[in-house]
Amino acid sequence: MLKQFPRDEHYENLGDYYLVPLWENEKIKGVVIVYVNTWETGGYVRTTDEFRPEFPPFSLEEASKVAAKNLENYDARSLEKVGKLGWKLCEQTHDREFPLWVFEVGDEEYYVDWVGEFYEELTSVHDKLGGGVGNRL
Repeated sequence: MLKQFPRDEHYENLGDYYLVPLWENEKIKGVVIVYVNTWETGGYVRTTDEFRPEFPPFSLEEASKVAAKNLENYDARSLEKVGKLGWKLCEQTHDREFPLWVFEVGDEEYYVDWVGEFYEELTSVHDKLGGGVGNRL
């Protein structure tokens, strides 16, 4: 289950949700969002060749290794234990279908996207337009 993080005043928070991959010929051809509180689908289906045969396309194990390379004193195995998928509208991902791996380490959160980019903080799309500071997930 994915956590949609605190309500963004500019974007409706529809609650926690599942991403359900749609398979065809051993490839993921789309993703449907199913909201936990209502069991309704979000209507988000994407036909794409961007996905690898795995789901999610960038695994927790891979994301943990990326995070460990960027964080001193943490190894990938310990980060795997605290990694979870989460989403908030931000510059790093505009789309619920592509959540981030979130690693909570002490009082800090760190993020890895589905192509292996590491982020110490997320930038609100609204802050980027308005020149403000980034927000944590």
